[in-house]
Amino acid sequence: MVRILNKMTPSVFEKYEWAGLSSLNRYLGASIFCVINLVVDCNNFFYKFLVWVPADHTLLKIRIFLWGFCAIATGKEWYEYVSND
Repeated sequence: MVRILNKMTPSVFEKYEWAGLSSLNRYLGASIFCVINLVVDCNNFFYKFLVWVPADHTLLKIRIFLWGFCAIATGKEWYEYVSND
């Protein structure tokens, strides 16, 4: 079991410090990131309301999984973009 867990974890963990209030650029970058995430979450509920899809439908679960999976890479790239002044 330990071998499986060792293969599934990254060999190096990077430390991220958003430091949102250190400059105007970082503040706007962190704020925009939060707003975009909130819009994506709100979009899911609005889509469910418009199409009358039940909350436990497979289509919504797949859609949330795909958005979440894309958000992992997007969050790192956005951090790099905002951090590299």
